[in-house]
Amino acid sequence: TDMNINDIQTPFFVLDRKVMVDEVQKLNYAIATYWPNTIPAYSVKTNSLPYLAKMLNELGVYAEVVSQDEYEMVGLCGYSPDKIVCNGPIKSSAFVADLMDHHVMLNIDSHVELTYAIAHAKSNPECRYGVGLRVNVDIEKYFPSESKAGEQGSRFGFCMENDELSAAVSLLRSCGNIYINGLHLHVSTSTRKVEIYEWLSDLFGDIVSRYDLKEIEYFDIGGGFFGGMPNRPGWNEYLSVISKVLSNKGFTSDKLTVILEPGVSLLAGAFSYYASVVDVKQTNRSRFIVTDGSRIHIDPFFHKTSYFYEHICEAKKFHLDKQIVVGFTCLEYDNIMVLENQQEVSVGDRFRFDKLGAYTLTLSPLFISYFPAVYVLNEDESLQCVRERWTAKEFVQASLIQ
Repeated sequence: TDMNINDIQTPFFVLDRKVMVDEVQKLNYAIATYWPNTIPAYSVKTNSLPYLAKMLNELGVYAEVVSQDEYEMVGLCGYSPDKIVCNGPIKSSAFVADLMDHHVMLNIDSHVELTYAIAHAKSNPECRYGVGLRVNVDIEKYFPSESKAGEQGSRFGFCMENDELSAAVSLLRSCGNIYINGLHLHVSTSTRKVEIYEWLSDLFGDIVSRYDLKEIEYFDIGGGFFGGMPNRPGWNEYLSVISKVLSNKGFTSDKLTVILEPGVSLLAGAFSYYASVVDVKQTNRSRFIVTDGSRIHIDPFFHKTSYFYEHICEAKKFHLDKQIVVGFTCLEYDNIMVLENQQEVSVGDRFRFDKLGAYTLTLSPLFISYFPAVYVLNEDESLQCVRERWTAKEFVQASLIQ
């Protein structure tokens, strides 16, 4: 389509296809070099844009889902069950049965799911089912201050330090037509250090031998990687250390599948967000640059201290000591950023914020205005709308209002 980015009504997101394809290719190259039997399964919760799911499916990337809604959504976008990894702490009995029947890579996370899996296997004695277990890893014990869960520890998976994991293994073993085919060892860490993945790979080998898991087929190491960031570890560094440890433990790529679940590392770099300046307001305390964008769209956790951004304006202007860029919402704390000693911002200028593909589209609340439009920038530089802006019509679609 002959669409000019300057004519599109702000605010909106843009997905750069070339950036996304390049990142997938870099990941695939590292996989081919270090552990060819590796499955990248992108974290759907990190960015559940349907167009993105369709695109990544076509690029051969699997989907990692954590709920039945996500599972059904990626199915509508073209994913077949054999290209899906299913995690998450809460699954219904019907959902567990469906996943088992379709041989989805299923990682069990709770006691109730163990019960559902065993009940389903017992009611279908002619079938044999492989299921994975999520292991609760006490990362704080070995890497102090690394865990995002803090002092309380992670609530996910079966604890290795006490008898929870042993009990889960025994329970599954008591059912003749279930075998443990995978272990899921995802941890969320502060520094994303390569050493943590080295340690997790070592731990995987120890658990396999401790519980004599002879039919193990996959090691799901989870996500939490750096990706596309200068002076940070890349795919090669992570995969080389994972493959080295696994090889030393006696595993081979033809017998063991490694599953990676990249979210931020794969998706963040390909998305940008555009907002326009609609007003400049001077008070006795501050100069406010009012935009039609919002921090709720680009920093839903409200924890960023800076952004990758560009101020798009006609000509160079004076520099001002301090300008506070704010959003359209009626929240006093919708402060996007403070510009210090930067050129003057005027009505009609635009801001483009970059590297925003992680959690922004999934965690934006439907607060006073609904989801912004999303465009894709194709390899030939053409633009295409891949999700229309939500209006009141979409918002009320399943409500009783008559």
